[in-house]
Amino acid sequence: MEVGFGKLQRLSSPLHAEAVGVMRSVERAVQLGMTHIVLETDATILGEALRSSAWDRSPYGALFRQMRDLLYFDFTKSVISVCNRACNRVADSLAAYAASLVVDASKIFMDHVPEFVSPLVSGDKPGAHV
Repeated sequence: MEVGFGKLQRLSSPLHAEAVGVMRSVERAVQLGMTHIVLETDATILGEALRSSAWDRSPYGALFRQMRDLLYFDFTKSVISVCNRACNRVADSLAAYAASLVVDASKIFMDHVPEFVSPLVSGDKPGAHV
């Protein structure tokens, strides 16, 4: 398991931030030699853009095409899942934490999740009540 956060600069919209975050995650998965990937996002447009060329003429079209190429050429299996925003609490918590940092910083946790994320992860387990 790996989880990370970072502060992104020069973004034009929440969709742009989500797309850059996904791109960095996909690139990291390629670096780690992964061959199967499941991408979960709460951005419906991003999900559509990764499944088809429908958004290729948008301002982020080049980024969407680059992600699709990585998914096609570097993975034997990729699944794109659009989930309800309520199911994305871990990602939202990490993003809020990164945004609160005074200095630009990023961090990757390889073997454990940060303390503030643990209760959210355990709350997502089947049968858990939040």
